[in-house]
Amino acid sequence: NRGSTHSPDSRSFEQDRPAAGLVFRLAAEGYYAVFLNGNKGSKELWLKLVKRQYRDSAETDIIPWSPINVPQGSPSGMKLAVETAGSQITIFVNDQEVKRAQDGSFAQGYVGFVVSGAERAIFRDLVVEQAP
Repeated sequence: NRGSTHSPDSRSFEQDRPAAGLVFRLAAEGYYAVFLNGNKGSKELWLKLVKRQYRDSAETDIIPWSPINVPQGSPSGMKLAVETAGSQITIFVNDQEVKRAQDGSFAQGYVGFVVSGAERAIFRDLVVEQAP
């Protein structure tokens, strides 16, 4: 029920909502992806972190769809950042830590963008850094 004031459960939210985000540690075995869903200017945003393994085509929620409070940022968009150190994955929105998880399945790989659903997303100012 779209008019409901109740928070959606993970399954219905997954099916009904477009999302965009970052893919990281993309390698031959699989990748991690962090997805965001919400409207620009909204104070609440939904976030999910998944792991996709190619050998069995399985996608595993590391952090299922969860609401986060959006820290103040630029009116032109949100800043999404992911830091990884070993098995530690830390997600930042507008320079504030919003979620942290542990998973050591993929040690390294490429980065990229992901869009799910019929919506469009604009990505700009991509910075990729490797710690010394």
